[in-house]
Amino acid sequence: MYALFLVLQLENQEAALQSLHRDVIPQMRRAPGFSTGTWFGDQRTGHAVVVFDTEEQARNAAPPVGTAMPGGAVSSSAVYPITGQA
Repeated sequence: MYALFLVLQLENQEAALQSLHRDVIPQMRRAPGFSTGTWFGDQRTGHAVVVFDTEEQARNAAPPVGTAMPGGAVSSSAVYPITGQA
């Protein structure tokens, strides 16, 4: 299993939260290999950890750095193998 880790710089937290629930979460749930996702943050920075079955699936789901989204933009994106889980 692989984790897609995203960091977003937020300009408008309310718009970002609306988009998260309306667009992002439903899209991720439909992505091939999706297992689970957790989104968290504060007024300026959002984070996501989204777990996929394979590295390729995680990389395919990753938006490019700089991608604009309602309320903010992706500032970093990385894929890591999962080495433990509780």
